[in-house]
Amino acid sequence: MSVAAGDLRAYLRLLAGQIWHDQDDAFHHGLTLQEETLTETLLLKMARDFSPLGLEVLMFNKGQEGENGADWEWFFDGPECSVGFRIQAKVLKRGEGSPGKYAQLGKPAGQTQKLIDDAKKYGLNPIYIFYNHRWVQNHHLFGPSVQPDWFGRSCWGCSVATAEFIKGISDTKGNPDKNLATVIKGSRPWHRFFRLGKTCGTQKATEHMPGGQEFRPRSPTPEWVIMLREFRSANEEVRRETMDRVLTDRDVQGVALITSRQEG
Repeated sequence: MSVAAGDLRAYLRLLAGQIWHDQDDAFHHGLTLQEETLTETLLLKMARDFSPLGLEVLMFNKGQEGENGADWEWFFDGPECSVGFRIQAKVLKRGEGSPGKYAQLGKPAGQTQKLIDDAKKYGLNPIYIFYNHRWVQNHHLFGPSVQPDWFGRSCWGCSVATAEFIKGISDTKGNPDKNLATVIKGSRPWHRFFRLGKTCGTQKATEHMPGGQEFRPRSPTPEWVIMLREFRSANEEVRRETMDRVLTDRDVQGVALITSRQEG
């Protein structure tokens, strides 16, 4: 079964809107949602909601924080598109008196190059996912990215830029320009990036994005994908011990398998 591209695109727009509005609500209640929280919330909602679209989501995160990198690996496994991503998530800092900057982008210095190197090591595509909101001076920059594919500013709640673009806006020490006005020039709403239906439209999206990043269309299947499938019925203690070891070895905080391939 393959997910209809239009259904997935519409669903991703809804998720982006939820991130946009959740941050709005959080700010009103005196909260700041961190990258890890937003990422895990997104994946949990996807796991709950994707079945009607013909997709299954399996995921796993580290039981202990701070033991390894904040990267995530996502692997999309479908009949026409089997591709993986190494992901860094960053949140737009709140500040009505600020033009808009991304928290901890490029911290420590050289983080972007490490993301690129780690992705290359495993045959994955290195990208950034940005969680956005309206609580900055330059919120007007969240305007139409392309016509007629425009559904209001909230579709910018989740946006994507390639790691090569972020590297290109970095200084000689590897510190990227954190300003929204700079980052958005290489960003796209994520519903325009994750175009994974009967064809792998994500490759075309990457090729048309600033940064000149090469797309790896057929990623080797990570060992954690096999383990996620095999350990679904395993003892929880055994499953966690094994998966924690794998995630530590790969230096990631979590993984997610999104598949539209029916298994026999």
